[in-house]
Amino acid sequence: MKIKLLIPIVNVFIKETNTNLMLSRIKSLNIWIKVAIILVTIIGAGVGWWLISPLFIEGETLNEQLPDNDNTTLLYNGTFVRIDNTHWGIGTVEIIRTSDGKTQLLFRDVEISNGPSLVVYLSKKATFSGTGDTPGSFKNLGDLPGQKGNFSMDIVGVTNLDEYKSVLIWCEPFKVVFTFATLSSVS
Repeated sequence: MKIKLLIPIVNVFIKETNTNLMLSRIKSLNIWIKVAIILVTIIGAGVGWWLISPLFIEGETLNEQLPDNDNTTLLYNGTFVRIDNTHWGIGTVEIIRTSDGKTQLLFRDVEISNGPSLVVYLSKKATFSGTGDTPGSFKNLGDLPGQKGNFSMDIVGVTNLDEYKSVLIWCEPFKVVFTFATLSSVS
């Protein structure tokens, strides 16, 4: 009976001794280790902010003068879709050929949810089941120039546009689909 009463007292003493031991170890850490811990904390906070800040900060608005229809041939078009409340896009995309033979991707009246390091792919997949879907075979057109407005990107190095079925906005750090537009042939 007396042993059962002593067990809680011994446990408290052991916990207190462990806490004091931990504090004395922290106090005796080398100054360089303390500096390293502070630097890792600061860098970790910076990376964390870089990854989540696009959820709070509004993206860039661009309003480029897009080529007029008189000097272009419309080849494909599509409309962006909503994946979920965080990953979405509205507006249309068009693939055109200009009178001087350039192929361009036009973004018309778009608004795309903001995210870190968004890139534009021409994908051989027509649709995507959600954010966790893979991009399939694709041609990387580069960084998304803006999240709102009207802007264009040159399509270089693509010989057969018929192989590509969608324009995909892809988040590179998280490897997720943000939005996509299934392309329809116009010609």
